[in-house]
Amino acid sequence: MATGIVFADGPVAISSPEDLFLLAEDPYGDFVLTEDIYMTEELAWQPVVFYGHLDGQGHTIYNSHPAGFANQTRTVYDGNYKEYEGYFQGFFGILDGGVVENLNLVGASTLAYQSELCIFASPFAGMMENGAIVRNCSVQGFCELSTSGHCFGVGGLAGYGSGRLESCAADVSLVCIDTDVEYKDEQFMGGAYAAGYIDIVDCDIKIDGYDSDHGYVHDGGLVGMYIIYPKGTSYAGEIVDNHVEGRIRFFEDNRDRRAYCAPYIGEVLQWTYDWGGCTEDFERDEVFVYDEILRPCPHGNLYWTETKVEADYGVQGYREFRCTECGYTVRTDYRAPLKQEIELIDPAPIEEALQEAQQAQSKGFSVIPIAAFAAGACVVALLLRILRNPKGKH
Repeated sequence: MATGIVFADGPVAISSPEDLFLLAEDPYGDFVLTEDIYMTEELAWQPVVFYGHLDGQGHTIYNSHPAGFANQTRTVYDGNYKEYEGYFQGFFGILDGGVVENLNLVGASTLAYQSELCIFASPFAGMMENGAIVRNCSVQGFCELSTSGHCFGVGGLAGYGSGRLESCAADVSLVCIDTDVEYKDEQFMGGAYAAGYIDIVDCDIKIDGYDSDHGYVHDGGLVGMYIIYPKGTSYAGEIVDNHVEGRIRFFEDNRDRRAYCAPYIGEVLQWTYDWGGCTEDFERDEVFVYDEILRPCPHGNLYWTETKVEADYGVQGYREFRCTECGYTVRTDYRAPLKQEIELIDPAPIEEALQEAQQAQSKGFSVIPIAAFAAGACVVALLLRILRNPKGKH
């Protein structure tokens, strides 16, 4: 059960995995994180539709693995403004006017397999709209989508929509797999977001992308396709002062080829935005063999070795998987560091020493040696207690 604490005339404090469910219980609420949070798969986190405000205060949510899709859908478009019913997956399924700031996601993964739906997925937010803002946030994680749908995409910080990404960072591996060889779908991938009209200002994007598609590819280090959303919007956007590095490895199995893939934006449909100050170190890696799905590690888990690092005092635990063939490494299942419990020493001897010092001072004696002795005794006693019990409680 969630046990969030309400500050007087202020936001609700979130300090445990269970408290995170308050975001779904009160999606218009005001919240702050007061601790780092380590999630488990047993929590069965569902992508939340969030309209409120969340201040992470620099804290981190580890191991977010959203299951299923947000319980609402939205209309999305392809490059011809053909309409689809969109389904969204991410820690936040939909940010509808919501503001999220000062929050980090580490070890985040979003997986959607073998669906015929129009899906947009991201480790952070599946959809942004109505002035949603993500500010001073970061995500380190993985997103994979495998579908036979006709319009779909993956992004590092968001899937689709409109809003603003400001002073954010993404270090993500993105995988997009088209399972329908016959239908010429519309596919999108971006290190910041897949498609839409979201401002990107002062963001640092690292992308390792893999796209296997039998339709029309729209891939970019920042954005897969820049398209006004909602249709008819006259707002002038911003893409300024961002840095992109990494690679997108892809194939487009299509005689009517487009093969949009670029360091910043795969395809631009509307040039109504301010641009400047962006830098990149990006590789466009197109493959012309279409019978093998592209992934970060092509060898499968048969060649993976697992190392488990136990949490210790002040040190996180995690599981690390490494491919012995190509060296690909991934860490999962982060665990909270153990905490040292410090036992308070009995204050009585110190109080007695201070009383003796006061009595001596009243008789005209110097009290500096006595006071120093009392303080030193306190420190020594504390150290002795810690050394006698070096591994207190978790």
